[in-house]
Amino acid sequence: MHAAQRLLPAAADPGLQALASLAARLLHAESAEVSLVTEVRTIAAGGGAAVGRSGERTALSEALCPLAVLAQAPFVVADAAGDERVAHLGPVRRGEVGAYLAAPLVADSGEAVGALCVYQPTPRAWTPGEVQLLQELGDAAAAQLETAALVHDFATSTSSPDTASGLDGRDGASSAGRLSIQLGQVGRFALSLADVADLEELVAAVAEEGLPLLGCNGGSVAMPDPDDPRSSDPTADPDERFVIARLTSSYGFSAQGSYGRLPLSTPLPLYEAARTGRTVLVGNEAECRAYSPEMADVLEATGSIAFAAVPLRVGGEVRGVVTCGWDHPQPFDAAQLALLETFAAQCAQALGRVQALAAERAAAAVAAGMSEALQRSLLTALPEPDHLHLLARYVPAADQAQVGGDWYDAFMVRDGSTCLVVGDVTGHDREAAVAMAQVRNVLRGVAHAVTQPPAAILRSLDWALRDLAVGALSTAVVAKIEQDEQAAARGLRTLRWSSAGHPPPLLVHPEGRVELLERAPDLLLGLVVDTDRHDHTVILPPECTVLLYTDGLIERRGQDLQTGLARLRQTAQELAHLPLPEFCDGIVARLAAGSEDDVALLAVRLHPEDRPRPAEAGPQRLPVDLTQETPTTL
Repeated sequence: MHAAQRLLPAAADPGLQALASLAARLLHAESAEVSLVTEVRTIAAGGGAAVGRSGERTALSEALCPLAVLAQAPFVVADAAGDERVAHLGPVRRGEVGAYLAAPLVADSGEAVGALCVYQPTPRAWTPGEVQLLQELGDAAAAQLETAALVHDFATSTSSPDTASGLDGRDGASSAGRLSIQLGQVGRFALSLADVADLEELVAAVAEEGLPLLGCNGGSVAMPDPDDPRSSDPTADPDERFVIARLTSSYGFSAQGSYGRLPLSTPLPLYEAARTGRTVLVGNEAECRAYSPEMADVLEATGSIAFAAVPLRVGGEVRGVVTCGWDHPQPFDAAQLALLETFAAQCAQALGRVQALAAERAAAAVAAGMSEALQRSLLTALPEPDHLHLLARYVPAADQAQVGGDWYDAFMVRDGSTCLVVGDVTGHDREAAVAMAQVRNVLRGVAHAVTQPPAAILRSLDWALRDLAVGALSTAVVAKIEQDEQAAARGLRTLRWSSAGHPPPLLVHPEGRVELLERAPDLLLGLVVDTDRHDHTVILPPECTVLLYTDGLIERRGQDLQTGLARLRQTAQELAHLPLPEFCDGIVARLAAGSEDDVALLAVRLHPEDRPRPAEAGPQRLPVDLTQETPTTL
């Protein structure tokens, strides 16, 4: 409780308000709060509907956040009224809280002091990704509380008579004024760190831009060696755990080479701070030489004679050390220590953010790779029946994290028709790719079992998805290319299709005219069963091309769907004269490059049946031929 009391003066910090608002927005929650728990619950900041509640104090019996503090772990409530842990609490009984998610705020001491929470009046299932996101925001809120508390301590200390002795013999007013200027500079530097995108950029900014603001002639930023798994293993021998230090350019190449990578057991202030998690201060040359024999070489290599090694803490864990060096003695009084701690806390907050981003990118890359591999394994070789030439393309999203549930499929069914499918399962993650595989495979089975028009296939698929507990929503268009004896005599075919909330098929006529087959779409798959679904038909003459595609081909941020459809129509018209492979490649190059969503497209060109199958269409391939082949690589 003492740690929470220490942070209470930080409750009015505007940075906390920004974090609370960010939490409400990112998690699509009605309300968000940053709260501290002492003998009462104090709301430090509010977001969403809770804006304006900062400073509000309530009894612990009227709050859910103490449960997150006690658990010292994320506290997840999907249905508050039915959850015996919270159903008796006032906010739940009054209907204010129907779903609740909280992440504990962990102070630098390692003690849970409060919680960042989001909530809404209706029940809601929280995903693991949402829990992780709130935890990361909670770590940032805890760091912001520590920083704001240090700023408060600093302001108090510089106004205290205890600072009258000043620094380096200067009078108290002069010392306080200079420190106040430095604090302002550190604050502006901390704001600039919000734009830093990766670890290398952060370390360079702290070393080359941040340390000079403290009056340093040099210093370093150090972290465990990321290329050595033992370096992050707390059970490993310190002699086998290595630390990578980025020394400022002012120390020169020789010092950078000598001290760039050393064992954790090295008897220097930086490594003691990394081992113990405590700030290490060495105020003058005599203290340096007394610290360890190795410090004599440090003095000669760096030109510094005073050092402060301050741990960088993220969520109570030491992630690195910033070392400040001066070429003149330092008194390290309360005001200067508050400034150093403020600087380190801001650096640590930025470090936690970029490390979280790096971890998210790495996880997204792995998930996207698995999703894409799963998708490609399901994008099977296409049949080439009679005088039909089928071609497909799949393009992953430019952002790997957006790879999801787009697919295409084509197969022949026993009524003699060729079935074409393009679909898009909602979501952009590994779960979407897995759901896509389930929907695709169930649809294949239904289409073979139900030799009926596409609308009947989709109606049966709705029931199958429910009965098989495939919890996915999907758009799809299912089409059949049909030909009866009368149409065959005239060299014509029929496209019969049904759309479950999917973009319209595109038809390129033989003379190059392009038509979007816009009809009223039916409901998405997976919403309800036994819904009305409708078939639509169009006559297909020889030399025409049909294109099915997913919405990544036409959707763009800030543009309406009709703009995207018009762009597709114009592009298809310009490319209509090309052979089918070049036509598809041109569509992809012009419309799919850089798409924020993945793209699947399936094209079929109908060649005249009174002539031999053209060479550009390749050999005829029937299902029996495909069993001998492996899936094509796109």
